Amino acid sequence: MRALLVLGSCKGFQKESFSGLKNNILVLIKKFTQAEEPVFILKETEDQNNYLKDIEFGNYVLYRKDIDAFFLSGLEKKLRIMGIREIVLCGEELDRSILFTAISGYDRGFRVLVVKDAVSSENYEKYGMDQECVNNTIFKMLTDGDINTVNTEEILNGYNEVSIENC
Repeated sequence: MRALLVLGSCKGFQKESFSGLKNNILVLIKKFTQAEEPVFILKETEDQNNYLKDIEFGNYVLYRKDIDAFFLSGLEKKLRIMGIREIVLCGEELDRSILFTAISGYDRGFRVLVVKDAVSSENYEKYGMDQECVNNTIFKMLTDGDINTVNTEEILNGYNEVSIENC
């Protein structure tokens, strides 16, 4: 069984440049909801709801205290109780939350998929970084560590490169 984790502050969803990202996340949420697979919205603070109003129809809303969504959030316990063996990550802050949560999930024994066209970061603009270069570097680091990176379309078409029984 798998679960979708939507991470980040999602402030960028208001920006026009993030409209494709937001659409892909909404498509993923719909896919998981229709398949009766759990959707976790991981917020940074309890009062952070103004940016997530239209995607808050996830099954679970958790508040994280760190860039690693597993740290002091109760996420791992919920996933284990539900029998989740695979997590699919999307949202903002690829260079922070997504990266650290992917590694942390892998370290905890979950099969991890990062959806490349459903992640981004506001830090590119903030620090004048080349978005494509940073993304490619992070995706390369993840795949070198046995964390899979896929596109939304691959998830919609039933991506299953590795048998879950082998994880």
